[in-house]
Amino acid sequence: MSSGLLRFITAGSVDDGKSTLIGRLLFDSKGLFADQVTAVEAASRKRGFTEIDLSLLTDGLLAEREQGITIDVAYRYFATPARKFIIGDSPGHEQYTRNMVTAASTADVAVLLVDVRQGLLAQTHRHAYLASWLGVPRIVLAVNKMDLVGGERARFEALRDEFERFAAPLGFAELQAIPLSALRGDM
Repeated sequence: MSSGLLRFITAGSVDDGKSTLIGRLLFDSKGLFADQVTAVEAASRKRGFTEIDLSLLTDGLLAEREQGITIDVAYRYFATPARKFIIGDSPGHEQYTRNMVTAASTADVAVLLVDVRQGLLAQTHRHAYLASWLGVPRIVLAVNKMDLVGGERARFEALRDEFERFAAPLGFAELQAIPLSALRGDM
């Protein structure tokens, strides 16, 4: 295994899919123990979901599980044959923005999630500014929930272009945009 370590955070507005994306990465990379999967499956059923709610994998505080939101930064680790990863799942609520700053302070990459239906919001801009201010060199605009708009390429491209115009003066060394569905595991 390569000794390369990549630290990244997820950031974005409330309900853009940050915790679900991390849950998907952990699940798909086989970075979970069987008992963790069993517990999340049971919690998902208890909440009335027919499918596993992968966002539950990162909510460690009781208040987070009860409210279905991220309050504190949740760090998770996983590895692939090529690299090791440390992920910081930061909260999307405005009142917990300081926790996003904590997570971003050591990040190599910020994955900024956007709900394709909502577009770029004030919190999207705020998180991009903070990532730039903290010196995060790379940003990924993850346009999530593409499955809910039938994979509409034009909508993705419009959001990508809008974000690139906004982020140009922020000085990121690299900016990539990807369409995805964290829930479905697409991309």
